[in-house]
Amino acid sequence: MKLYSSAVLASLLAFSCSKSPEAASAVKGEPLLPAARADCRDALTNDFSVDSQAFTLHMDEVEGYDGGDLTLDAAKSAIKAVAKKLNCEEATLRLAADVLDGGAVQNACAEVVPGINLSKACYVASEDSGPGYFMVHTTLPEGLTVSFSRWD
Repeated sequence: MKLYSSAVLASLLAFSCSKSPEAASAVKGEPLLPAARADCRDALTNDFSVDSQAFTLHMDEVEGYDGGDLTLDAAKSAIKAVAKKLNCEEATLRLAADVLDGGAVQNACAEVVPGINLSKACYVASEDSGPGYFMVHTTLPEGLTVSFSRWD
């Protein structure tokens, strides 16, 4: 017998009781496009119901990424692909400059385990007025995971 947490049971119950066209579409396996949102902050936080969440993309969904070395440009492209999937205005991401005026590095990619390319991750921040920060890393066989956390 499987045991489920109360949160999982509540979400299963809510989904099974829903009679919305969106839920019916999801059951049929058709992709859902969320309603257009002006601000990505609302979309990334599910209207402030979560502080962080992760999105998995196939490399074909990320402009300029061919599955090779993860670069800062590819990470930013993946973040923009998430905004597109969420149907929100890319400009509201307000991604920060890579290097600040004083020369301090703001965004960067690095191998977590030196010499292991699969351990490479990128940190990309939004400006102070933006929604939060992102961590991007590769997933096998041909994808990227974008994790978002909101600023506190």
